[in-house]
Amino acid sequence: MIVQKGFTFIELLITMSIMFAVMSIGLPSYQSFIINTRLITSANAMVSALQFAKSEAIKQHKNVLIMPKDRVDWQSGWLIFVDLNNNFVQDAAELTLTEFDPLSTTIDVVANSPTTKYQLYDANGRSTPNRTFTFCSQDGQNYRDVIVFVTGRVRVESPKSASDQSSNKCPP
Repeated sequence: MIVQKGFTFIELLITMSIMFAVMSIGLPSYQSFIINTRLITSANAMVSALQFAKSEAIKQHKNVLIMPKDRVDWQSGWLIFVDLNNNFVQDAAELTLTEFDPLSTTIDVVANSPTTKYQLYDANGRSTPNRTFTFCSQDGQNYRDVIVFVTGRVRVESPKSASDQSSNKCPP
């Protein structure tokens, strides 16, 4: 008696069709999950930087600045340093305390105060200026706001419903 092991061609085709059907349903939600995770990670990196700058300002009793690495765009990442001479620019004597990597190419960040390219924490932990950093997915479907108050407090807001997401806060 001959015992055959394996699949027939028809069984293989049916299995592959079911697999492709399941993947076509699951893949878009997986991509959305990845984009949302990158968005949350980017916003949390900013929160971490702000909290670190505040604690260093209080600990060292000096002004601490957060500014874009390229001095222009927050997308390039940001660095934190003690501003010893209060000129709002990092001089050679002012060492970088820490720096954060550039954002993923799928995430954009917009600050509501584009003329001021730094966030300052003073020796008392107060922040200047009031600012909202809006982190957006490039498809414009989701966002996270990191809100910095003059008191130094930081809060994160995210859309709570589909109607919040449809009121797009992200630039076109």
